[in-house]
Amino acid sequence: RFIHGAIRGGSLRAAESALSLYGGALTSMGVAEGSAEWGGWLMLRARLAEARQEVDSLASPARRLLMHCYRHEWSEQMPTALRLMGVVMLRRRRFMEAVELLSRARELAEATHHTADAVEVALSWVDAQQSSGEHAGALASAQRAVALAASARDERLRVESALAVARSLMSLGRLDE
Repeated sequence: RFIHGAIRGGSLRAAESALSLYGGALTSMGVAEGSAEWGGWLMLRARLAEARQEVDSLASPARRLLMHCYRHEWSEQMPTALRLMGVVMLRRRRFMEAVELLSRARELAEATHHTADAVEVALSWVDAQQSSGEHAGALASAQRAVALAASARDERLRVESALAVARSLMSLGRLDE
C-alpha cells in the first residue's frame, strides 16, 4: 500500500526505492515468479512507469503482467493489466489495439465492480478518444469517469475525472460550462 500511495501521491523516488526493496525481498525469500506477490510487484512497476510517462519502461512490465494474468488466472489484476497495455498501445499510436484492450478492461472492471479500475479505464478512454479526435466521445467518457468516481473512495480519482471533463469541454470549445 505504501508504494501504491507513493505513486499516486507523486513521490516517485520513494516508490522506486520501496519497489526495489520489495523485489529484493521477494527474490531473497525465493517467492516463485508466477506468484500473486510478483504480480503485485509487476503491477506497481508498470504503474510507476505510467506515472513517469515512460512508455518504453511501461511496455515490459505491462506485457509481463498481462501474460501472468492470463497464465495464472489473476482476475483481480486483469482490468489493470489490460488498461496498462492499452495505454502502451495508445502512446505508440496503435489505436485499434488500444481500443480493443481498453474495451476488454472496461468490461471486466465493470463486471467485477472494481470501481477504481473502472474509473481509471474511463480516464484512459478519454485519452484515447482525445488522441483520435473524438472529442464528444472523450467528454462522454470523462462524464462516465465522474459518475463512477463518485462512489470511489479515492479523492484523486474524483479530481482527475473532473479535470478530464474540463479538458474535454475545452477541446470542444465549450468554455462556458
